[in-house]
Amino acid sequence: MILTVTPFPCVDKTVYIDRLEAGRFMRSERYVCVAGGKGVNASRAVKALGRSTRAFVVVGSHSGEHVVEMISEDDGVECIPVRVKSPTRTITTALETEIQRQTALYEPGSKVTPEEYGQIVAAFRDSLKDARVVCFSGTVSDPAISRLYSDLIPIAKEAGAITIL
Repeated sequence: MILTVTPFPCVDKTVYIDRLEAGRFMRSERYVCVAGGKGVNASRAVKALGRSTRAFVVVGSHSGEHVVEMISEDDGVECIPVRVKSPTRTITTALETEIQRQTALYEPGSKVTPEEYGQIVAAFRDSLKDARVVCFSGTVSDPAISRLYSDLIPIAKEAGAITIL
């Protein structure tokens, strides 16, 4: 089983418009919304290749619950959420269909308290039960937890998993 770790997933929404015009109200005829984040994408790919995967994600608020729902229900990937108070970010991309240009608006990532950090580490330790490979993906955008990968990788190795960063 391949466990993917995404510390800052997102609600990834793309709206399709003919052409972006700054300062105007634009209506989209179509949009797509998926759970985003490099590790989530890796789990989606592993599943598509017919292999076993679980997605370990740190999520917060209603937007975080939406991410968990999309991973579990839309992608069919088992999700291991660690809940924090700070909301999960949304990335909104405007795709201009006339010229195939994208403009992406990134919200800031979640903030993690020291107590929540301890919960993340404990939940990660519990998630390793049958993981043969652990794939750590994505930026750790909260400076307060910049050591996350360096703390989790030795735990995964102690559990006998191959680690990929």
